[in-house]
Amino acid sequence: MASAAEVWRNDTFLRMMDVLRFEHPNKNGLALGTQVFDRAVLQARGEGYQTALNNLKAMSEKPVKNRDIPETFSPSNALP
Repeated sequence: MASAAEVWRNDTFLRMMDVLRFEHPNKNGLALGTQVFDRAVLQARGEGYQTALNNLKAMSEKPVKNRDIPETFSPSNALP
Protein backbone atom coordinates (compact mmCIF):
# COMPACT_ATOMS: atom_id res chain seq x y z
CA MET A 1 0.00 0.00 0.00
CA ALA A 2 2.78 2.47 0.87
CA SER A 3 4.57 1.80 -2.41
CA ALA A 4 1.37 2.35 -4.39
CA ALA A 5 0.66 5.56 -2.48
CA GLU A 6 4.14 6.78 -3.36
CA VAL A 7 3.55 6.05 -7.05
CA TRP A 8 0.32 8.07 -6.92
CA ARG A 9 2.32 11.10 -5.75
CA ASN A 10 4.54 10.92 -8.84
CA ASP A 11 3.65 13.59 -11.44
CA THR A 12 4.67 11.40 -14.37
CA PHE A 13 2.39 8.61 -13.21
CA LEU A 14 -0.48 11.05 -12.70
CA ARG A 15 -0.08 12.30 -16.28
CA MET A 16 -0.09 8.69 -17.48
CA MET A 17 -3.35 8.12 -15.60
CA ASP A 18 -4.79 11.26 -17.21
CA VAL A 19 -4.04 9.71 -20.61
CA LEU A 20 -5.78 6.49 -19.60
CA ARG A 21 -8.84 8.40 -18.42
CA PHE A 22 -8.87 10.46 -21.62
CA GLU A 23 -8.74 7.26 -23.70
CA HIS A 24 -11.63 5.64 -21.80
CA PRO A 25 -13.64 3.40 -24.17
CA ASN A 26 -16.92 5.02 -23.15
CA LYS A 27 -15.77 8.31 -24.68
CA ASN A 28 -16.19 6.75 -28.13
CA GLY A 29 -19.65 7.30 -29.48
CA LEU A 30 -21.55 4.78 -31.54
CA ALA A 31 -23.30 5.53 -34.79
CA LEU A 32 -27.07 5.67 -34.97
CA GLY A 33 -28.43 2.25 -35.81
CA THR A 34 -25.72 0.37 -33.92
CA GLN A 35 -26.99 -3.01 -32.81
CA VAL A 36 -27.88 -3.58 -29.17
CA PHE A 37 -25.23 -6.29 -28.82
CA ASP A 38 -22.51 -3.88 -29.99
CA ARG A 39 -23.67 -1.30 -27.46
CA ALA A 40 -23.60 -3.95 -24.71
CA VAL A 41 -20.03 -4.89 -25.65
CA LEU A 42 -18.92 -1.26 -25.48
CA GLN A 43 -20.63 -0.80 -22.11
CA ALA A 44 -19.02 -3.96 -20.69
CA ARG A 45 -15.61 -2.90 -22.00
CA GLY A 46 -16.03 0.51 -20.38
CA GLU A 47 -17.09 -0.99 -17.07
CA GLY A 48 -14.05 -3.27 -17.02
CA TYR A 49 -11.76 -0.40 -17.95
CA GLN A 50 -13.21 1.78 -15.17
CA THR A 51 -12.84 -1.06 -12.67
CA ALA A 52 -9.16 -1.37 -13.60
CA LEU A 53 -8.63 2.37 -13.06
CA ASN A 54 -10.47 2.23 -9.73
CA ASN A 55 -8.40 -0.77 -8.61
CA LEU A 56 -5.16 1.05 -9.38
CA LYS A 57 -6.29 3.93 -7.19
CA ALA A 58 -7.61 1.64 -4.45
CA MET A 59 -4.20 -0.02 -4.10
CA SER A 60 -2.82 3.27 -2.82
CA GLU A 61 -5.47 3.85 -0.17
CA LYS A 62 -5.71 2.49 3.33
CA PRO A 63 -8.35 -0.24 3.45
CA VAL A 64 -11.58 0.56 5.25
CA LYS A 65 -12.18 -1.68 8.23
CA ASN A 66 -15.45 -3.54 8.37
CA ARG A 67 -17.70 -2.06 10.97
CA ASP A 68 -19.97 -4.10 13.17
CA ILE A 69 -23.61 -3.89 12.27
CA PRO A 70 -25.76 -3.76 15.39
CA GLU A 71 -28.41 -6.42 15.72
CA THR A 72 -31.85 -4.86 15.39
CA PHE A 73 -33.97 -7.96 14.99
CA SER A 74 -36.17 -9.02 17.85
CA PRO A 75 -39.23 -11.27 18.03
CA SER A 76 -41.41 -8.18 18.43
CA ASN A 77 -40.33 -7.09 14.93
CA ALA A 78 -41.21 -10.44 13.37
CA LEU A 79 -44.01 -10.76 10.86
CA PRO A 80 -47.25 -12.32 12.14
